[in-house]
Amino acid sequence: SKINESWKQLIGIELSKECKPLKFENGIFTIAVNNPQWRQALIYNKHRLKERIKKIGIPLNEIKIIQNYEI
Repeated sequence: SKINESWKQLIGIELSKECKPLKFENGIFTIAVNNPQWRQALIYNKHRLKERIKKIGIPLNEIKIIQNYEI
């Protein structure tokens, strides 16, 4: 829920409209993205997002980004 509360600050306003946090299990955070270009942008910046999430006190091993057209 900390991620949901901080989502716009973590990912940016523009990206927050194009993707959403899906689940967090066993240190793996899954994000659903509705467009291949946004998915590529997230993959490219995954390390920055991972650092931001760790800064708000959430232990994170990996970020998984999936494409989901039903957002």
